[in-house]
Amino acid sequence: MNKVLEGILEAIDDEIAAQEKYRKLKEQTDDKKAEALFDQLIKNEISHENFFVQDMQH
Repeated sequence: MNKVLEGILEAIDDEIAAQEKYRKLKEQTDDKKAEALFDQLIKNEISHENFFVQDMQH
C-alpha cells in the first residue's frame, strides 16, 4: 500500500474515532448547549470522513 493511501485510511480512522469520542461525551452531559456542540462536532467529523472516502474513490 502506498504512503498516500495509508495516510488517507489513517485519517478516516481518526475521523471515526473523533465521532465516537464526541458521542460518548454527549451521552455524559445533560447540558443542552454542550449536546448541541457535540452534535455539530459529530456532523463535522462525518463530513471530514466523507471527504476522505470520496477522495479515495477518485
